[in-house]
Amino acid sequence: MTFTVFKGETEQNIFMQGKNPILSNKAIVCLLVLLLLVFSIYMLLKPLVLSVDSAYGFLAYQGSRLSHQFNVIQEIATQDIRQVNRIFISWWSPGQWLYPGFLNAQFGIRLGVGAIGITLFSMILGMVGYYRVFIYFKFSAMISCWSLLVIFASSTFYYSFIIYQGGEVLEFAVFPWFALYVMSMSRVSLASILGIGLFFLICFVAKTTMIIYCTLVMIAKIGVMARRRSGNKFQLQPVMALLILLPVLLTVLIWHFYLSVGPRPSLINEFQFPIEGFFVSVTSPLCSILSIQEWTGRISRTLSSSFDGRISVLFISVFFYGVLIICLFLTGRLIVRNKAISPSYKALVYVLYVGLLAFFLFAYCFDARIDYSSRHFKLLGYLFIPGLFTALESRIAQRVLQGIVLLFCLASIVDIVYLKEKWTHDRYVSVQYFYRNYEPFAELDGLDEKSYQNLLKFDRPPISKNEIIFVESTGDVGIDLHQLCIFQRPEDSIREKIYLHSGPDLIVCISKKTLMREKDILVYKFPDYNAFKKIAETENYLFFLGKGNP
Repeated sequence: MTFTVFKGETEQNIFMQGKNPILSNKAIVCLLVLLLLVFSIYMLLKPLVLSVDSAYGFLAYQGSRLSHQFNVIQEIATQDIRQVNRIFISWWSPGQWLYPGFLNAQFGIRLGVGAIGITLFSMILGMVGYYRVFIYFKFSAMISCWSLLVIFASSTFYYSFIIYQGGEVLEFAVFPWFALYVMSMSRVSLASILGIGLFFLICFVAKTTMIIYCTLVMIAKIGVMARRRSGNKFQLQPVMALLILLPVLLTVLIWHFYLSVGPRPSLINEFQFPIEGFFVSVTSPLCSILSIQEWTGRISRTLSSSFDGRISVLFISVFFYGVLIICLFLTGRLIVRNKAISPSYKALVYVLYVGLLAFFLFAYCFDARIDYSSRHFKLLGYLFIPGLFTALESRIAQRVLQGIVLLFCLASIVDIVYLKEKWTHDRYVSVQYFYRNYEPFAELDGLDEKSYQNLLKFDRPPISKNEIIFVESTGDVGIDLHQLCIFQRPEDSIREKIYLHSGPDLIVCISKKTLMREKDILVYKFPDYNAFKKIAETENYLFFLGKGNP
């Protein structure tokens, strides 16, 4: 069987069927299609939980529609409740809301349904893209297919069946195609530079982190081209300066026109050395695949509980990560020494690993408010899989390797259902077809379904801007409301903000627990509203109307 791929170093017959595989290539493809189909139906029947990032992304969509300004969240000013501050959301790229928002605005498709469609499309596009990348780097079709199965069995991939993480699925969709386009480029020309520039911007729209990934891919390409033109010596050509300047220029433009426009997290705060962040970064090619970080955390917590906490979770995790470092060193050594593996593949993986390691260690050490999740490294991890397979084939029987992958795949299927039920327990579906409340524990947000439905009855399209809604809940409820909202999030102190002056009528949706604890809270927060009249009541919430003085 012959595969035709991009011209250049890979134009050859590259199908290499292993001896007595457990599943044929066609069987693996059929299995992947079946799994994607089944879990797509599962997503439609039990929609996605909204993550905090995507919730604020959709608030930016709502703000954009109401204010006719791109990518802004509307926030009521504390110094004057009649004023609205429009905050440009610069710390997240707009892709997470842009595509579902387009489907909603143009075709009336609910945001949750649009998010499911975007997720499924991105998964398929990313799978095809990674297969093409593996084939380009001369990996056999068999190894490429099994690598896709490993990707599916990784929690960094299948969490997208559970939670809508717009940037995560979008970067998976576009990154392999960007890497393929750049690495397969035979020469630098004006057309190729323009193509890379356009691709770079598309990747940024998907997720801000793609600025780092795309720049590293281009650095790897420069290294490959320099070595190819001068043999074993590394020699830069003048034309390669364009590839060096392009990501710098694009990053400066993105910074000027987007990242610097609104508030953003500080990259450098106080210095610290997070042990978990260090180990996750160092072991990232391995811990970002096959749910290794997920299982490491679960096993560490279980063992710690078994010893009644006498052995800390961190100590057990460090032990597992130590084993992973040894495994990574040994497999990396096998990959480097394996002459059958493309040198350009080795260069790309090496540059991505070193670059991402340097960036995230710097960010972690200076407390840049980035979590220690291996999802930040998953694009590197997925690229590492076929090299890992090829290296281990000389040490471990092929059927044993494939059997291990199938076991992980079976475990991932069970885990998807388990995590979906865990995340959706005690949550309810919003009018936009998301499981609402982005808090990890559902009980942190007390806005129950009956109170939520009651709140919707008081919300009217803003034909005349004469009402503001104050609601004690997480911010995601705002994407379901037409009126301007003030959110009292569970993690914030209710006495933190005071809203001065009297303006539009104020509808208050507040929990009974809060009113019992803070009896004067409405007068305290809204001192210029004279009286609040109770207009509705549920088991857990009370609704008041404060008449304003526009």
